[in-house]
Amino acid sequence: MKLHPGMYKEILNDSTISAKNAVIIGEDGMKRIARNLCVRSDVALQTAEFALVEGKDAEFMEWCYVEAFASRTNAVNYLRAFLIAQIKKNAIKN
Repeated sequence: MKLHPGMYKEILNDSTISAKNAVIIGEDGMKRIARNLCVRSDVALQTAEFALVEGKDAEFMEWCYVEAFASRTNAVNYLRAFLIAQIKKNAIKN
């Protein structure tokens, strides 16, 4: 079933959804929604929040932030992606 891109955002905004299901739905949305749509950035950011609650690894979080930046190129999204990459890099060093 193909969902309208905005439906992913609406589903993730539903307060009754579990973090685990939100990550699954958000990941699916990031894969299916066209990169040129700003709603994809919102879905990626919401997915990153749920992924943090679920204890997902830094690599998944980085992917979410990079995809958010790819869909909405602004300074805030760039800094999110850059900082998580730096944190991951420093963790590997130590």
